[in-house]
Amino acid sequence: MPSLDIHTGVQVAVLISALIAVISLISGIRLVLQSRKLQFFKMRHDRMVTGYRRIFVAVLLGLFAWGLSSYAEPVAYTFIEPSPTPTITPSITLTPTITLTPTITPTPSITPTPAESYT
Repeated sequence: MPSLDIHTGVQVAVLISALIAVISLISGIRLVLQSRKLQFFKMRHDRMVTGYRRIFVAVLLGLFAWGLSSYAEPVAYTFIEPSPTPTITPSITLTPTITLTPTITPTPSITPTPAESYT
C-alpha cells in the first residue's frame, strides 16, 4: 500500500472541497432559477432561500479550498518534521572491468629439429 505524504493529502483535500463547492454552486443556482417559476409565495421563498444558502456555502468552500492550498502544507510542516526520503538501493551487479586489448604476437621462428633421436 503506498504511503500518503502531506503534499498529496493537501491536494486531495483541496480537490474534494473544490468539487463540493462547484456542485453546491450549480445546485444553488438551479434552485434559485427554478423557484422563480413557482406560484405560491411560501414555497418560492423557501426554495430561493435554500438556493442562496447553497451559493453561500459554495463561496465558503471555495475560500476554504484556497486557504487549504495556500496555508495547509506550511502549517503541517511546522508540526510534523519531514523525514528524509529513502534512496533506492542499487542491486548487486557485476562491475565492468578493463580488458586488455589484443596485441600482435611474434611469429614463430624456425627451430632446429634434431636429425637423430636419442632413443
